Amino acid sequence: MVKHIIVVSDLHCGCKFGLCLPKFKLDEGGTYQSSIYQREVYKRWLEFWNVWTPMVTKGEKYIVVVNGDVIDGNHHNSTTQITHNIKDQRNLAVELLTPVINAPKCKSLYMIRGTEVHVGQSGDNEEAVAEALGAVPNSDGQYARWDMKLIFGSKDQVVHFTHHISTTSSHAYESTALTKEYTDACTEAGKWNEKVPSILVRSHRHRAFKVEIPTEEGLG
Repeated sequence: MVKHIIVVSDLHCGCKFGLCLPKFKLDEGGTYQSSIYQREVYKRWLEFWNVWTPMVTKGEKYIVVVNGDVIDGNHHNSTTQITHNIKDQRNLAVELLTPVINAPKCKSLYMIRGTEVHVGQSGDNEEAVAEALGAVPNSDGQYARWDMKLIFGSKDQVVHFTHHISTTSSHAYESTALTKEYTDACTEAGKWNEKVPSILVRSHRHRAFKVEIPTEEGLG
């Protein structure tokens, strides 16, 4: 039984402020060399997978979930992309994630579709990346899906993933969207006589925030 789920999101590969290899070959044969800031992020990326992940998983097997916005796309008239060639951005994401899923302790990869302005209409670019990486498909054969429920742990707890969550400009209300998500999940589970998710995972906001709510199964 796999006891661990490692979640990453919002890589925004292809953005000058996103995750990038130190050097990356572009489609027309040129080479992009990452900035000092990107090199620092990449250093932390390697530390995350090579040091932190083995430590928290205690060397045991784990599942990887990429929770949306794996590439940056061509959006909002922005000029911050390395290239507007989406194939380049997809290739960069594949190169960055291939060592992650090829790690001996990584059992499987799941990919969630993110924001359409980043990953394409219907998440088609995220679907292409997920298929290239051999992500686990859903029952419809989609390698990247809009949301996912995983039955996990010895108590068959439900973990629900989706990329989007509402945002706020006020620090005072950062937790509001999270508690609303949990309330909505309880309501939907009650309506359809389903088990309430024990863990909800959301991304999109580029912030780390955790809310724990006491339940019969422990802190959800």
